[in-house]
Amino acid sequence: MDHESQIYSRQEIRSRLSRLPRVPVGLLPTPLQECPRLSEALGGPRILVKRDDMTGLAFGGNKTRRLDFVMGDAKQRGCDLIIAGAPLQSNHCRQTAAAANLLGMKAVLVLFGKMGDEMQGNLLLDDLLGAEIVNVEHADLQSVRRFFYEQEEKYRRNGYNPYVLDTLGPSGHFGVLGYVDCTMELSKQFEEQGVTATHIVTPVGSGGTQAGLALGAKLLGASVQVYGVSIRKSKEELTSFITKKSRDTADMLGLDVVLNPEEVVVDDRYVGPGYGVVTDVEREAVRLAARTEALMLDPTYSGKVMGALIDLVKKGRFGPQDTIVFLHTGGTPIIFAKSRALASGTGIHVIAQA
Repeated sequence: MDHESQIYSRQEIRSRLSRLPRVPVGLLPTPLQECPRLSEALGGPRILVKRDDMTGLAFGGNKTRRLDFVMGDAKQRGCDLIIAGAPLQSNHCRQTAAAANLLGMKAVLVLFGKMGDEMQGNLLLDDLLGAEIVNVEHADLQSVRRFFYEQEEKYRRNGYNPYVLDTLGPSGHFGVLGYVDCTMELSKQFEEQGVTATHIVTPVGSGGTQAGLALGAKLLGASVQVYGVSIRKSKEELTSFITKKSRDTADMLGLDVVLNPEEVVVDDRYVGPGYGVVTDVEREAVRLAARTEALMLDPTYSGKVMGALIDLVKKGRFGPQDTIVFLHTGGTPIIFAKSRALASGTGIHVIAQA
């Protein structure tokens, strides 16, 4: 069969998704918002924002879509505890802890990085949600994974039935499923709002979100290009992951479509000095979005990608003929953890009183 020509209806794709275990933990669909003042400020393309910061799960974010499927799988397996891990200011872990609470499960979060004196941002929310936090100071995601399974063994001995949400392991495909579903949601919104999108611009961390969007677009035969902006990894590494995960996901759904490497667009020129490091690029992007559309962006993901979008418009990569959907992946609690790097203080006027 010709993989390139196989196109499926939105109804058929959603039917395949509905056969998988799923527990809704978010508020979907999220709005598709027109941003005329931002478009005018950039002097370039028509810009709309897909508000996945409004998925509703303890400040929302894109990981909520994955958790619909993760929690469905965990519940089907009879699990009563979920273990997840990431950097200290992880949006993924905060949403995982919130989803666990909704379903009466215990959450254990393995967070790596050095804690400061003040709990702020996502870390504060993890604590308020009652998650048990295991802090590993000197590690990265690859090396910290062994602590997931140490916790799993510990809690199994104590009578729990744990579920390990390892995004680098088998559970990584749930993020792809969530964004195949998001593409169906966007397709319907495009029809309802009369939008002909030329590009969907999205942050790319591990690649699951872009894999789902690109696979969903290809399944529908849509001409929109999914343009990923890397947060920390190389184009080659992400392209390899995205093609593999998209193919695995298509097989899981029983759909005969292959996403080829040349169809994956990843821009890794905006990674900057490191993951989570705030530079002028992020600061200016966060302020522009706030001051034109009252849109709050975090500097690690959405702010970095908005900075890239601003630069790409200036360089003529995107022009007035384009209609861009910017995927807001959430992460707004990080703003408070990065307050010193983001605040300008220029609008504060102190009036001394007698």
